[in-house]
Amino acid sequence: MKLKGIIAAFALLLLVVPAYAHSTFNITPKDGEVLTAPLELIELNFGKQIKLIKLSLKDAEEKKVEIKKPESGFNKAYQVSFSELASGNYNIKWRGIGEDGHVVKGVSSFSFEKE
Repeated sequence: MKLKGIIAAFALLLLVVPAYAHSTFNITPKDGEVLTAPLELIELNFGKQIKLIKLSLKDAEEKKVEIKKPESGFNKAYQVSFSELASGNYNIKWRGIGEDGHVVKGVSSFSFEKE
């Protein structure tokens, strides 16, 4: 009986530890969002300190949209501005590194339809 309890506790520990190692992440605009109002900022929010080392915004033809270079150093949140967008589909790609050395990255897409 004790052995089953120890095994159950160990299994639970294995599930909890990896979840703690990864930070939470939110991006605005949300992945798949369709916007009708002009977008002024991309916002990236992490649960832990991240150093953003690469960020790109491209249209459907893979043409880069000029963005303002994000703040350097380790931060939990970033706000990135850019020039006015034309109607169309866009991809945001980002890459960062945590204080512990883990590389984190992501891709998010959104559409903008002028009213």
